[in-house]
Amino acid sequence: MRLGALALLLCASTTAWADGTSTGIAADRLRFGLGPSVLAGAEGAETTRSGNVNMLLSFDYLNRPIQLRSVANGAVVSTPVRHQLVGNLGWEIGLPRRFAIQLSLPVALWNAGDRLRYSGVTGDDATTGLHAGTGDLLLGIKVALLGHPEEPGMHVAFALDGTAPLGGDHDFAATGSLTIAPRLMIDYRLPWFTIVLDAQVRFAGRRTLFGTSFGDELDITGGVVGKLASFRRSHLVAYVEAAGVVASGASTRSAELRGALRLATPHADVDVGAGGGLDDAIATPRYRLFAVVRVPLDRRGK
Repeated sequence: MRLGALALLLCASTTAWADGTSTGIAADRLRFGLGPSVLAGAEGAETTRSGNVNMLLSFDYLNRPIQLRSVANGAVVSTPVRHQLVGNLGWEIGLPRRFAIQLSLPVALWNAGDRLRYSGVTGDDATTGLHAGTGDLLLGIKVALLGHPEEPGMHVAFALDGTAPLGGDHDFAATGSLTIAPRLMIDYRLPWFTIVLDAQVRFAGRRTLFGTSFGDELDITGGVVGKLASFRRSHLVAYVEAAGVVASGASTRSAELRGALRLATPHADVDVGAGGGLDDAIATPRYRLFAVVRVPLDRRGK
């Protein structure tokens, strides 16, 4: 785990800024939840216990998240991003009074595609290919408002997240501006399964690419997680979630379905899952494969 974290940090620190026009769009919309009660992107209301730290390491492969099609016949004109492998490091630090600080950094470790070729752009941008790139650095504060963490029933939390691009906005790895997102997390816990709803309003600078305007949006993710089997102190868990984006342009309203199996042990939680787009909106992958490891760095509160 330490070697993987170090490798990802080294990659992030040595990623070069690509030449040419900023694309301003992150091909991977999925930001894995950092709290102790999460699905993939949907995050429950529970926060890390005060004095404890949860660390996340994830790898997410996306197939054809951005394609351009002809309006006349629907034929593919260009594939700005054909393949992308994103690694992500994240932490949630528990504070008193059920507050927590969240920090994460994604890195596009492998990027392949046409970038801006065949899209009507001329000059150097028409020949510049994709590079690896550092994504949006996220810093957020979260607070649990309702519900006891060890009791069933309704739980509610609120968070305020901010992001800043670190260079990958030239290669579909980051947003082209600072963003701020107030977020509401609701979960309803029953003995064998939990229903989770995570909604955020994301305020971002307006930018235009491929004749499409990008800006503020409403991101909604919801799903169900439940135990399949238990043995000793470990559990086999499954979850499914749906994610959608409400935005002004039809081509930016993405929808995706994801699911995974999780092995939850006292020492780490390991997820292996997949997902796929339900439409052809920009930044909706044809399919994705992901693996996530979450480790409590202080196991006294686990």
